[in-house]
Amino acid sequence: MKNNVSIRLEKTIGEGTDGSEKSFFFTEARLKEQNGVYYYFFDESLTNQSGDGVPSLIEVGKDYVSRIIGENGDNGILYKEGVTEKIVHETPFGDLISIFSTILLDINLENGIGDIEIIYKYESFDTNVMNYLNIHITRITE
Repeated sequence: MKNNVSIRLEKTIGEGTDGSEKSFFFTEARLKEQNGVYYYFFDESLTNQSGDGVPSLIEVGKDYVSRIIGENGDNGILYKEGVTEKIVHETPFGDLISIFSTILLDINLENGIGDIEIIYKYESFDTNVMNYLNIHITRITE
């Protein structure tokens, strides 16, 4: 199996609201499969203001998707239908608490290629919105 793939992440924050925002991220990734779990390794430097390389990983199991950003793996989120995850980020101004509740997780992959659709609720301070994340993965042909 060729291990170079293209990933397109399409995110809508505040899905269905007047103030919704869309963002897109395209990158090339290295695909690895182990025991039925797909791992996509890529550089997320375009989303980092410093421009430095930021190693990132998307891990896709049978019923979950995990997205980890950074070398330490300390910036990540687990998407699993029906699961709520509380994440605490330490800031100079105190802790920022974010709550992610996965409403829908639809994984349609064949040999690591295909689409993943995620609908999740995000809560933090006075923010309470439904978000949509689509991950589209295609094989790079040479």
